[in-house]
Amino acid sequence: MKFLIVDDNKFNLFIMTKLIAEIVEDSHIDTAQTVDSAYQYFLTNDYDLVITDGDLNNNITGPMFARLMLNKKPDQMIAGWTDCTTKKEEFSHVFKLARSSENQCMVWQKDINEVSLHHILAPHTLGMRPRSHMTQDSVLSTCST
Repeated sequence: MKFLIVDDNKFNLFIMTKLIAEIVEDSHIDTAQTVDSAYQYFLTNDYDLVITDGDLNNNITGPMFARLMLNKKPDQMIAGWTDCTTKKEEFSHVFKLARSSENQCMVWQKDINEVSLHHILAPHTLGMRPRSHMTQDSVLSTCST
């Protein structure tokens, strides 16, 4: 499964990359700290899932970036990744306008653990690692900036 993770915070990128690598066998993960580099990756690659932060500290927000991606590739699976209530609402609005299904576009909390991520990704991939090593306590928190 191929992923693009977009976040201006290096720590958040590191944590999400580690979580996905732990859960999805043979995953390929690209990361970007800017919308410009993320959009170049997006245009030149086909991703199974793009995970984007809600506040990218640029002239464009995560929901705006999601809309841009859906305009270009309407079937793209996207996860908005934020704790901000306003950004969650903006992501939901963008996804509704694009008529995206819940399985195609979703909004995740910044605090996410292996078990939660496993449940989220399970319907979308067969290359999942067994959950035997995961417990509800295996939480890796990220900081939102």
